[in-house]
Amino acid sequence: MNNNPLVSVIIPVYNADKYLACTVESVLAQTYRNIEILLINDGSTDNSEKIIRDFASHDTRIISKTTMNQGPSKARLTGISLAKGEYVHFLDSDDLMVPDAIERSVARAVETDADIVIPKFWFQWLNGTRTESFGTSSPVMEGKAYLRDALMGKGYWCVWVLTRRSLYSAITDKATDISFGEDAIWKTQLLLSANKVAGIDVPL
Repeated sequence: MNNNPLVSVIIPVYNADKYLACTVESVLAQTYRNIEILLINDGSTDNSEKIIRDFASHDTRIISKTTMNQGPSKARLTGISLAKGEYVHFLDSDDLMVPDAIERSVARAVETDADIVIPKFWFQWLNGTRTESFGTSSPVMEGKAYLRDALMGKGYWCVWVLTRRSLYSAITDKATDISFGEDAIWKTQLLLSANKVAGIDVPL
């Protein structure tokens, strides 16, 4: 496979002006440079649109799209429709990446030919503390094996991980009618289609 694949970072945005600048800056600061950043403004009514325009005017890797409010699944689907990368990495508009997150994830994908790369995460709580997630139960595993872990409470449903873009064609239930738990519906279908899932044993 390509050792320097384009990665499409897709960030759905809805009324996120308190956090959005920090989120985007954490992506722009990535040591891995072959990225595009798709900011999908899902009908925000705060200052998110202005923040998006400001970033887009300063970096050609940023692609912006504004839609009426349709919910997270449709916003992500809009991002996928615009993405050109071999891999997709979703990020929520209040999340942060460590500087080498994409570099480590791509290196792992290239090393293992994985369809999905799942690192550990930090969960930041409102009281100022943070907790480290558990990782994958095996360094490399089948998608169905990770799905089994998730069903047993030892894996995560989130889609903010590096995923081969072609896998999204396997999603038939796009969960566009709900705004909570939609990532679990997506992740189940992705894992059933993934031949190989690789873990990274540090939070990214």
